[in-house]
Amino acid sequence: MGTFVGHVVPGSFFVLFGTWWAVQIFRRYYRCMQKKDKFTSSVSFDWKAENIVTYPVEDVLKIVGAFLGTAGEVYTGFVDPKGFPLANGQHITMYFFFGMSAIIDIIVMKTKLPRELHLDYVTFLMAFLIEFLLFKFHLHGRVRLDVQVHQLLIIAIFGNFICVLIEACYRHFALAALGRSYFAILQGSWFIQLGFILYNPVPDAAKWDDDNEGQLDQIVTLFMWHCIAVFLGMLLIGP
Repeated sequence: MGTFVGHVVPGSFFVLFGTWWAVQIFRRYYRCMQKKDKFTSSVSFDWKAENIVTYPVEDVLKIVGAFLGTAGEVYTGFVDPKGFPLANGQHITMYFFFGMSAIIDIIVMKTKLPRELHLDYVTFLMAFLIEFLLFKFHLHGRVRLDVQVHQLLIIAIFGNFICVLIEACYRHFALAALGRSYFAILQGSWFIQLGFILYNPVPDAAKWDDDNEGQLDQIVTLFMWHCIAVFLGMLLIGP
């Protein structure tokens, strides 16, 4: 991820999946209200064809995304003249667990595996926990600016973990499911912003000063605006 593309690609995936979840959660919630049924959340949302056949399109896209992310980290790791960076190994670990979560989700949906085990939510929760731990201990020896932007990212990841945990315990609580969607979009948008802050591809663009206290404060304000923008975006999707 030590490049602009390395931050934009995973960020785009998080925004994509977070938006998809928001649309499907609101859709299911309002449908349940109309039918006077109880809302029940799920890790992923199938693509239905003619209301008969369902396809795990979301999980397949997760697996493809995890594979592409892993392939990119392996390639950039082996071409590094200094040797395979430890950070690449950490990113590969993150991609692996999100891909594994998608595979388990397909197995749970398409087999007679007891739903009471909640393996889909267990592995999904593990993926966010591992992402949180990897980024939490990913900051050794970095400059202040780099540390601060990643600390803000960690807040979004932790929010994702907490919402998925609550959602797993209370499957009928729509707000927890929407919280999962909110923090996924926030995490993705900040991933992309992080790429522009640390690896701005725009020629002659002014660089952020690692030791400028004012700019460090601006970054926190910028993160708050991401929080507000994602919230307003979800309001446009839902009500």
